[in-house]
Amino acid sequence: LVFAPHLLTSSTSGVVSQVLGLACVCLQQCREREPLRAVLRAVQGLFLPTSFKTQRSDGGKGEEELLLQSCRQGSQVVFLLLALLACGGGELLVPNLADSLQAVITGCHTHRGCDSSLMAECRSWFHSALPAAFPRIIQCERVASALMRLGERRDRRLRSLVQDLAKIAAGELTEDSLLAYDEDT
Repeated sequence: LVFAPHLLTSSTSGVVSQVLGLACVCLQQCREREPLRAVLRAVQGLFLPTSFKTQRSDGGKGEEELLLQSCRQGSQVVFLLLALLACGGGELLVPNLADSLQAVITGCHTHRGCDSSLMAECRSWFHSALPAAFPRIIQCERVASALMRLGERRDRRLRSLVQDLAKIAAGELTEDSLLAYDEDT
């Protein structure tokens, strides 16, 4: 269903909620790499349905509706993505986690009806999820802002930042390594 988003939007809105609910359960409980990759790909498709090449006859309205339905669980999804990264289980999944975080940010940033409220909501997801997922990081506000800034710009350094967060969680780096992602540098 995720690879044919028009099927999700043509059905009742409860289907998107159920699919994301199942994805959230998998993100919480599954620790096997390949099933997690599939779940992360599904999350990407729900927040950024244009990432799949589909024939659209509705001018993209279905994709907008899919994004808006997905955003209802955005806070939980962002927290679970960051928590998976923080628990060390996401080490081999860093590229997939980075792509999923990018999809959430890009979906909210490029939404057609994108007023500042959807991006503000997305920012709040990151600003509240990061301290919960990474309690040892002192500068969570700065890191969350860097994630959002790099995501909005579609900067390749987002993947590097996610990789560094995974290394901090594993004890391989210190928080000082995140200074490289400050806006001034």
